[in-house]
Amino acid sequence: MQVRDATNKKVVVATKDISVKEAARIMAKFKIGSLIIIEKQKMKGVINYGLGVEAENIVGIITESDIIRKIVATGLDPVNVKLEEVMTKNVKTIDSSKDIEEACQMMTENKIKRLPVIENKRLVGIITTTDIIAVEPKLIENLAKVILFSERQTVAG
Repeated sequence: MQVRDATNKKVVVATKDISVKEAARIMAKFKIGSLIIIEKQKMKGVINYGLGVEAENIVGIITESDIIRKIVATGLDPVNVKLEEVMTKNVKTIDSSKDIEEACQMMTENKIKRLPVIENKRLVGIITTTDIIAVEPKLIENLAKVILFSERQTVAG
C-alpha cells in the first residue's frame, strides 16, 4: 500500500510569525494535532487545508505535544511566543508514492508521529501513526515503539 492511500488531506498550514496561542486556537478549531509551518512571504496567516503549498516552503511543524512541553510546562506565555521560536525545524516529509512501510520506518527512525506528504513537490496531506495503524494493522509493533518512546520521554522528563 502506498502513502497516498492513507494520506489525510486535513492538513492546515500557518506562517511562522503567528503566536503559539493562535496556533493552538487553529488546531482546536480544525480538530487537528499539528500545523505545518511555512514562510511568511509565501502566504499570509492561515490556509485552511493548505494543499498545494510548495514543499520547499515548509520550514517547520508544531504539534500539541510541542505546545505542552515547550510552552505550558516551561511557563512561557503562548501569546508572546511565535511559532518560529518553538517549532520543529528540518521537517521530514515523504513522497505520496512511497510504501506505507517506508513511512513507518521513517517515523520509527526519527521518533516522530507525523509526516507531511509531498507529491510533485507540493504538499498533498499528512500521514500520522494513527492513519497507518488504521490501514496497516501489521505495522502496529513498529509504531508502538514511536508512541512508547514519546510517552517515556514525557514521563522521564
